[in-house]
Amino acid sequence: EKPVKSDALFIYGSQGDELLDQKELEAASKFYLEKFAPKIVLNGISAHESRRKNIAYIGYEPWFLNLMERGVSEKDILLIPASKHTAEESKNILNLSEKMGWQTLTIMSTPYHQLRSFLTIIALTKERKNNIRIHNQTFSLERTDWSREMTKLVLNGEMAVSAGNVNGNMEAHISAEFERVVKYAQYWEP
Repeated sequence: EKPVKSDALFIYGSQGDELLDQKELEAASKFYLEKFAPKIVLNGISAHESRRKNIAYIGYEPWFLNLMERGVSEKDILLIPASKHTAEESKNILNLSEKMGWQTLTIMSTPYHQLRSFLTIIALTKERKNNIRIHNQTFSLERTDWSREMTKLVLNGEMAVSAGNVNGNMEAHISAEFERVVKYAQYWEP
């Protein structure tokens, strides 16, 4: 799908896989450089705070530097308040969007996390009666070995489905995310 111009691109925090992180940062910087969004927003949790609170994110600092190395201007990278999980990230990016007066927002995450990220932010948008238009943008997994073993760091946020990390190939990660989507759907039902 062709990207849509937005007021900003929000990248959900790292899922803990270096290869996917690099593909995501490449796609995000391309989105910015091709002028689909004038700002890129990251989770503001630092590496130090992540370690101190035993949160799985690597911290915003490596992503911030990586984006700058890829041509994103430092002044165009914004941070939301430190957020421990997907729902908190969604709340904080909506707060920033309201504060900045943004009408459109594109969100990006790893392909297996994208659906849950989108459903979470849409549910919160409806709950808050916010009229911001949310768009999805992920990145290609072409030339990615789907049988490669990965570990997704599970943060056990407000609505944790299971304890412990998800280990396995891409199929295992998609299956685990589907379980989360089903559980979250029950949480958001009126």
